[in-house]
Amino acid sequence: MQFSFANACLLALATATSVLAETVGFDVLTAPAMHEVLQAGSKFTIKWTPSEPAGPITLLLMQGETAKTLSFASE
Repeated sequence: MQFSFANACLLALATATSVLAETVGFDVLTAPAMHEVLQAGSKFTIKWTPSEPAGPITLLLMQGETAKTLSFASE
């Protein structure tokens, strides 16, 4: 099967569109990064890429050892 440069670009575009579609209405966090370990009780700046103009946001913190054991953090 011959795979042209144009086909590769179309595949990349389709993949990027599908990834972006999963976060519609949500801001993408850029820090902390996935698997980044934070010291409990330390200060840390949470960073994100806003998808809308400035306005209020809500952060829901989760905790757990793995993706399967995640639960919302209690106060």
